[in-house]
Amino acid sequence: MSDQQSVEHLVLLLSSGQTLKVQQIELYPAEDLAKIAGLRVEAARGLGGVSSGLGLIGSPGWVVGATAALGFLESVLSEASKKSAIRLLAQAEEMAAAARLRGQLFHIEDIEQIDRPVPTAWRRASTVLERVYTGHMSWKQLAEFLATHGKTDRDLVGNHLSIETKKLFVHPGEDFVVVDTEQGLISIRWSGVVGYIAPSRHEH
Repeated sequence: MSDQQSVEHLVLLLSSGQTLKVQQIELYPAEDLAKIAGLRVEAARGLGGVSSGLGLIGSPGWVVGATAALGFLESVLSEASKKSAIRLLAQAEEMAAAARLRGQLFHIEDIEQIDRPVPTAWRRASTVLERVYTGHMSWKQLAEFLATHGKTDRDLVGNHLSIETKKLFVHPGEDFVVVDTEQGLISIRWSGVVGYIAPSRHEH
């Protein structure tokens, strides 16, 4: 390769021997992930470290198994505080499902710290269109809100206002990473990655 060329993709070598050329990686809203983590920590405190058989409640790698797992936990727990914790876990799972739908694919060259083979280090700020409900606002609050965003009441649609806002996108730290390759979208287990060649960002 000449000095004028640069690698525009990420190369992953899997334990199976397969090599993947990655053009994009899916990241998720950091604000949503923080709220989910907070609910799981609060639930873990309420459960007092109870084990589900699937992993320790509240541990980063444990994904709530929705109806089946939550139903099992609720059936073996009697204290009201612990059942309340189960409801928090259910709420966290609903938020996690919503966060996954809000995930966005980002080109490798646009992701900060992509040179590090650590998914939790990757981040990208992006402008997104967000629908804000305004029905609960007083007339004065609504007027101030519209002025702040350079909007008028003509921009309102059914008590909702669409505004552009900047959000930070990150990886949640789970073992699976969704990548866009020459073969299409693939969800890979990060613990199965044995080689990592970061893209070149500079020309020499």
